[in-house]
Amino acid sequence: MTPINKSIFQKIVFALSMTATSVCYADIAVVLNLAHKGVQLSRGEVQSIFLGIKTQLPNGQPVTPFDQEVSRPIHEAFYRLVASKNTVELNTYWSRLVFTGRALPPTVLGNGQAILSKVESDVNAIGYVDAALAKAANVQIALLIPTA
Repeated sequence: MTPINKSIFQKIVFALSMTATSVCYADIAVVLNLAHKGVQLSRGEVQSIFLGIKTQLPNGQPVTPFDQEVSRPIHEAFYRLVASKNTVELNTYWSRLVFTGRALPPTVLGNGQAILSKVESDVNAIGYVDAALAKAANVQIALLIPTA
């Protein structure tokens, strides 16, 4: 490989690695309002809340889930890791529940900052964000989900 080709190859590899890391998350944090200080949740409990099966925390307090936009990579990672569902499976799941009147999907707030603002101001809110955002916010991390 000539020096020019090697240089181009290295730049392409670097660019691809930067793109890949920009959509990956080291951890996903499931967050609650600080009123729930000390509450820890299992993946199963989080799954039940975000799939509309449960509307209460284990301590009996009501909880309302808030979602990030489907277009955000964290949305797909969260549902893949917590509920073993991809976007198509999730849409099918919610279509069935909404059609039968059994449940409504979580309200979509957009991005991690919107989720954190809602959780900080609403004692019943629960959401998920990049763990780095959660650690810098005024929220209770109820579950830390490694993505690697």
